Amino acid sequence: TRIRCTKKMQENKKCGGNISRESVHRAQSLAASILNISKTDLDEILDVENDEETEQMKMEYESDKEWLGYLQKLLEGQFPFASYLMDAVLEKLNEQKKLAEEYSSLMKRA
Repeated sequence: TRIRCTKKMQENKKCGGNISRESVHRAQSLAASILNISKTDLDEILDVENDEETEQMKMEYESDKEWLGYLQKLLEGQFPFASYLMDAVLEKLNEQKKLAEEYSSLMKRA
């Protein structure tokens, strides 16, 4: 999910400078007509997705903050902290590997 959010933000950055408000308005109007819903309903649908993404990003930020706090405790702890630090880093590396595999499988589907 973090990969999807990052990819979406990158796409928005790429297109952001080239897309005018008028183009966005036309695209939204077309989408509303295709879906046979009002523009207001479409706006609500789009806002809910953004709120969910924002909430998820906040949760991920808090999780990262907790992890950094955990590392800080390890570093401030007793001298032989290397093994604990190594365990924590290995845990993060395994998490990254899992995310990379998920990203790879998503890219194969697309």
